[in-house]
Amino acid sequence: PAGECLLFGGDNGILVSHSPASDQVYDTLDLSSITGSKGKIRAGITYDAASDAFYTTSNNGYLYQIRIGENGKFDRVNSVFLGDSADKTVNCTSTPTIYNGRIYVCSYYDNAGRISVIDADTMHTIYAATTGTADIKSSPLVSTGYATEENHHRVYVYFTQNTIPGGIYYIEDSSVTESADI
Repeated sequence: PAGECLLFGGDNGILVSHSPASDQVYDTLDLSSITGSKGKIRAGITYDAASDAFYTTSNNGYLYQIRIGENGKFDRVNSVFLGDSADKTVNCTSTPTIYNGRIYVCSYYDNAGRISVIDADTMHTIYAATTGTADIKSSPLVSTGYATEENHHRVYVYFTQNTIPGGIYYIEDSSVTESADI
């Protein structure tokens, strides 16, 4: 069953659903069959109970939403490109973080670090914020300590950027936010 499988991927771009208790592979999926573009899976895989889906990225700029059937087989996979234009390079090794129906993922797009906010229901980009010229490879950390119904679940999303002098960067987001400054 979906709750009883391990998911992992690698540089070959193939996602594997495997039994945690035996040497049984339930299913495999070449993610390029979804996007038509070959990429490496260099991110972790996140499970979100609210959407009952797994999420990961490929280094060629795609975010994937993966649903698993009761038999451990891949049921449905959706994807979204993390750039605005397919003719520009996107590099992504960030493990997605999900809170309140929003997916947060970092990347490098069009010579700038970028954090994208994606709707988990529709898999459409709500907005993206960019900074500097350095790659953002980190996985976002979402602080929910200030989130309330009154402030539309306001969160702070922290990440690091691969540039001197280093440091921690953040955006402020909520269920009604449509843009942010880093």
